[in-house]
Amino acid sequence: MTTAHQAQQRTNRRLADEVGNFTGSPRLAADLQRVLVDLVELHLQGKQAHWNVVGPNFRDLHLALDELVDAAREGSDTIAERMRALDAVPDGRSDTVAATTSLPPSRPKR
Repeated sequence: MTTAHQAQQRTNRRLADEVGNFTGSPRLAADLQRVLVDLVELHLQGKQAHWNVVGPNFRDLHLALDELVDAAREGSDTIAERMRALDAVPDGRSDTVAATTSLPPSRPKR
């Protein structure tokens, strides 16, 4: 890199005190919140199914549900952290999830 190019890069950079927090749009926050509650609900429904698996394919299905539950949990954590980075407040409380999820309710089998 040339000295002139390096000097230009330095002048193009903003100083730390010039950079404020980025705030996502209300629509972005709402969209991420919808994804968050669906991932939390998927985690809960997957765990419920995991606890109640029976039958000849028990082990394989039990392990597959473990993977689904882990992916949903990790995804919800990532989304919530991204929301905070955008100065939005994630809401994963059970009453919020129950009231706003787009996933259909799980049906327990007896």
